[in-house]
Amino acid sequence: ARGRGDGAPRPDEGRISLPQVQLFRKWRGAASRRMLVNTMRQRRGLGSVARSFFLDLDKDGNGEVDREEFQRACHAFCCTPDFELIWATMRPSGDTDPLELWDFHPDEAADLESFGALLLQEGEFDLRNAWTVLDPGQTGQVALEDFRKRVWRLGFSGDVERVFKGLDVSGLGKIWPDSLDPMWVICLKNAIPSKQTTRRLGRIAQFCEGRPAIQLQTQLLLARIGMDRLGTSGTWDRDIMKRLEKLGYIGTVARLACKLVRTLAKKRDVSAGLVQAPGHAAEKPEWDSTVIRRPPKPFPAGFKAARSLVTKQMAQLNLAEASIFGGKWRAESSAPF
Repeated sequence: ARGRGDGAPRPDEGRISLPQVQLFRKWRGAASRRMLVNTMRQRRGLGSVARSFFLDLDKDGNGEVDREEFQRACHAFCCTPDFELIWATMRPSGDTDPLELWDFHPDEAADLESFGALLLQEGEFDLRNAWTVLDPGQTGQVALEDFRKRVWRLGFSGDVERVFKGLDVSGLGKIWPDSLDPMWVICLKNAIPSKQTTRRLGRIAQFCEGRPAIQLQTQLLLARIGMDRLGTSGTWDRDIMKRLEKLGYIGTVARLACKLVRTLAKKRDVSAGLVQAPGHAAEKPEWDSTVIRRPPKPFPAGFKAARSLVTKQMAQLNLAEASIFGGKWRAESSAPF
């Protein structure tokens, strides 16, 4: 690079600074992310990013895509060289939390969550009743025209056709009861307090401004399975799963609902003082001046077994010595033993 009058090289000729490299990486990552989302929408999504997310990325149906799953999807979408840049764009803090539909298209995720919340509350958290709202004739399937009419009666203000395309994973223009499972997963995951829930709320505030928020009446779910009373947070998971199964919850949806029920019940009992909060040791009352004496720790099982074996062998040796020496040790130095 040619120098200036004072001999110092010009920073804009023949050199690239670190901030310029970082800015280029951000720009390239954002552009690669937009191309990936457009590919998902046009290749398999039929106009919906959610459909491609459910078919190509979230193949196990848990609503999450870890790093390995995302790398395989990038290979299928022919964007493997940009895998690291896209991941860094969606996870700028460098954490390894799995990706969700909120990271690809927050608007579609918000539509699915709002529609799922409306259906859950209309069916009183019974998934079979929720399906009856869409299929009152019990035909087992719903086409787009019927879906549009019944969703309109619920007061849903989102993009109805895009929601239908996201749920129509078969591409036949119809949905079945199990087609709603991805929507139930999104709706229930957002009701469980976690770091990911905070990130989703930030996505809603950033990209879905002005959208009416629908809060799930989760206490109704506790009442439906008989866990609305104090002190029921100790119910076993298998009993909770059996009660949820009677309401149509199966598989991943049932596991998420069980986690939500467990979280709500424990939080309620902790606030009522019936359950000790995690991470806090029990405190001794001020009037109790007794000294707590802990019992001695027992010997390990292996040590106890070895000690009993040695004791038994010593006893057998003493009997053998008594029979040889007439019940006493020989003190003579000329003894052969």
